[in-house]
Amino acid sequence: MSSSINLPKTRAFLYGGDVEIDGFWVEKGLIPLGSLYPPYKYKNKDEYPNGIPICIDGFCNNSKKENHVVTIPFEIPDGRSFTSMDQFNLLILGGSGDGKGMLTKVIWAVMAEAGYKVCYIDAKGREAARATKSWKSPNLPPFTKPKGIPLAHFMPHFSLARVDKNILHNFRLYSQDLSTMDSAELWMSIGMQSQGASFVARVIRDANNVGDEVNLHYLQEEIKEATEDDLSDPSKGNVNRILSDVYAWELIKPRSKVLNLYNEWQKKNSIVISFNMLQDKRWMIFDIGYLIKEASTYFDKYGIIKPILFIFDDASKYLRKVEGVNINIAMSEVTSIGNDGRSKGINSILEVQSLGLIDEDVAESYKTIIISPYFKKPDSLKNINIPQEAIDLLRNGSLIMNKETKPPIIQWILITRDGKIVPFFPFTPGCNHFTNIDLPKQEVAEC
Repeated sequence: MSSSINLPKTRAFLYGGDVEIDGFWVEKGLIPLGSLYPPYKYKNKDEYPNGIPICIDGFCNNSKKENHVVTIPFEIPDGRSFTSMDQFNLLILGGSGDGKGMLTKVIWAVMAEAGYKVCYIDAKGREAARATKSWKSPNLPPFTKPKGIPLAHFMPHFSLARVDKNILHNFRLYSQDLSTMDSAELWMSIGMQSQGASFVARVIRDANNVGDEVNLHYLQEEIKEATEDDLSDPSKGNVNRILSDVYAWELIKPRSKVLNLYNEWQKKNSIVISFNMLQDKRWMIFDIGYLIKEASTYFDKYGIIKPILFIFDDASKYLRKVEGVNINIAMSEVTSIGNDGRSKGINSILEVQSLGLIDEDVAESYKTIIISPYFKKPDSLKNINIPQEAIDLLRNGSLIMNKETKPPIIQWILITRDGKIVPFFPFTPGCNHFTNIDLPKQEVAEC
């Protein structure tokens, strides 16, 4: 039988009263992850003599100056150069139903409010877009006001096949621009062989240089006229097959709008992109890699001075080897964020359920790590240099795990950049997590 913990009734939790202060955590450059003790320990002292009253910067209900709020720092965007700011890269390792999505929303809300340009990659469905509405959740961080996150919700045309037509109006549709697909790496990431990928990329670059419009017919004519030295017969067959797939799946859809992340960010929106569990992973891998690659040019192209944050939800769906894909461009671009995204102002949150499902080079580039007690195979964490003490906590069942309470009481582990191990109990977000948001029905919009 489950028990119930009425947390809203005990809002002395971590502070002396139900106080809401706009921008409290943003001004401090801190993200409140959770508390050192379970929520039920923080009760009103008059009612619960064994409770723990807590102070934060002078806000308290007794004289004991302890801070039991577990936080991680982030850089406040203030016009400084990106190279003078610490990069924010966070790896979240969790299990099914452990609340990692809610914890991610806590982080997202603070960083979006601080001015970070957020792109949330939702591989599975449309759950992330629920965050547009507020929620007075049972375990809000101290001083946090419940409010939704301003966002725009997108879906590529190639994901339409797996979407109920009755909910299509909730998305803004887009495809990619053929004229910008001028690197061989992009074409190889969707299965084109090296010679053909180089040829197609060169044709697109040459057309762009003289102002010609590039379309499928244009490429087919160039392929037809190519010499054997430029393009062998087997390569021609491969190129034509991939181009046929590109148009059949509507990765490129003539006259469709193209998603420009920069333009959307100028409207002060976070961007959520839903891929809806696409079975053919090529297109999702390409799209994610392409968007990161484009975002990495924004500082030079637009002089963007606000940092970018990519959130990769359930990243194991695309950050691994996929049959028929020579180059996983999503994997290489995510790795590049961890290794050298700082100068371009790109930061990231990577969320996975198993290290075995992603490339270890990707995981190793993330130095701040949060781990759920429901993470499978804790011994695999040795491969990314997780301290043995943390592995033992996970392996020995030392952490509190109780999904039967309402809300569930689950103890996670934070591993800081300097290797410090901090067990904590996560907060819940001030934005909606559980309820689907359906917009008024209208025609399906292009972005």
